[in-house]
Order: sequence, then structure tokens, then C-alpha cells
Amino acid sequence: MDLKTIILTTDLSENASAATPYAVALAKKFGSTVHWVHVFEEPHLYSGVADGIVIGVSSWISEAHRASQKNLTEMAKALADREQIEVKPVVLRGNVLTEIMKYAEKHQAGCIVTATHGRTGLSHAVHGSVAERIVRMSTCPVLSVRPKAIQAGK
Repeated sequence: MDLKTIILTTDLSENASAATPYAVALAKKFGSTVHWVHVFEEPHLYSGVADGIVIGVSSWISEAHRASQKNLTEMAKALADREQIEVKPVVLRGNVLTEIMKYAEKHQAGCIVTATHGRTGLSHAVHGSVAERIVRMSTCPVLSVRPKAIQAGK
């Protein structure tokens, strides 16, 4: 079992942080590097939209991407300093599932650690579960963590 590289996924939400202690524990036990991966999924722009609107939206997308990178970099540095582990912040662009799978394969991930969001009913049917799709598609083991509020039935 080679756990040199652990991928910790995040959408930068509070629920996603539930997976962090598990990735940290694995990294400490196996001397792994945690690749903290956020995929910035750009909104789809439809043809026929006025050029001025597209330029404004493109500018907003670039700024949001930079803000995501800055936020994750700061979080990764704080985590690395606090836990004394190596943490590499990674912000990708594209489809969440596709980018995580490509990144895991390229970096020969030993494990992916991801949090669920606990969606049920219509929300689950519409949005699906990225965690479920990661489990189904991954070629390496996946640790899926339910946020504490969901675990407690809140």
C-alpha cells in the first residue's frame, strides 16, 4: 500500500472540512503529502449572450478563481504549520469529477479523502453526490466522511 500522496477534496465549505482530520491522520501515520484539491467549476455561458456581459462574467470568473486559490493556499499553510505535515494546495478548473480523477491518476494518489454533503431527496436527485461518483470512478481507495452535523442526525 503506497500512501505517499493523499488527495483531500474540498469545495471550501464547512461540510468539506469534516474530511480534513482524516487526511491529516493518514498523512501523519504514513508520512504522506496531502494534496488539498479544489475544483473551480466555471458556470456555463450560452451563445447569444451579449459580448459585454460575457466579458463581465469572464472577469468575475477569473477573480473568483484567484480568490479560491488564495483562500486554499492560506488554509493549506495554516494546516501544514499546525499539524506539521506537507500540504500542497491545488486549484483546478473544469468538471469536478473529471479533474479529481485526472489529478489522482497523474499524481498516483494512494487515497482520496472526501466529505459528503448529506443531500437527500430532490436535492440529491438533481445535484447527485460528488463523493458517490468519486467512490465509483476512483482507481484508488476512497475515504468518504459524513459531516458531524449529519452524523448526529441534525
